[in-house]
Amino acid sequence: MKKNRLAPFAVLTAAAVLMLTGCTGQPLTPRGLQISGWSFLQLDPIYSFETAEFTQDRPTLITLQDSLIEAAGIAENRDITQLGLNPMDLRDPSHCAVELVIGYADETIPARLLEASDPVATVSFSIGLRLTDGKVHAEPFDEASYEYGAYVSEDLRFVTIVEPCAMRPDDTSHAAIVQLRYAPTITAELPIATVKITAMAKGNFGLVGQVHGYVQDSNGNWIAD
Repeated sequence: MKKNRLAPFAVLTAAAVLMLTGCTGQPLTPRGLQISGWSFLQLDPIYSFETAEFTQDRPTLITLQDSLIEAAGIAENRDITQLGLNPMDLRDPSHCAVELVIGYADETIPARLLEASDPVATVSFSIGLRLTDGKVHAEPFDEASYEYGAYVSEDLRFVTIVEPCAMRPDDTSHAAIVQLRYAPTITAELPIATVKITAMAKGNFGLVGQVHGYVQDSNGNWIAD
């Protein structure tokens, strides 16, 4: 079964800025976003938890607002600072998928995770990955053979999630769960935000998010809950 990856996240070099092309064939103008030595292409779709629900069919950045990071005091305590989400079209009525791009705080972190006794389990814990269907596979996604679950690339930078196709963006009955986490101590990690990802047909997806311990007031400021 062949997949059609929609507008993949790309890496920028110092010499060139790459353009993204969506499923319509029209170029999408990116803005460079530096993440731990990579320049992911950041499109306008950004989900930073101002709303509980979010629907999109284009590459999207999942991140925290600077004001939330400041209010929570977690600027220096995060191994993974943001997640890119790339919609995929498997052209399969029973399987839908999205690809996560992990934004590490610095380049030493994936190398350190690779030295763990079980690197895939370690990175799965670091993004708070929980699946409703299937299991985490310690192998990259193969478009010719797949099942429900998550596939982690060998370099621990990409996680492809395959789940039953949702009927609606807010249908979380088969959603995968990921988290942005922080480490208040060397031996502990806690979630600051959780997002449920629902994959839909033809590269659509929905996000249902929640911030833990903080809410926005009427002026949009993050305050302790």
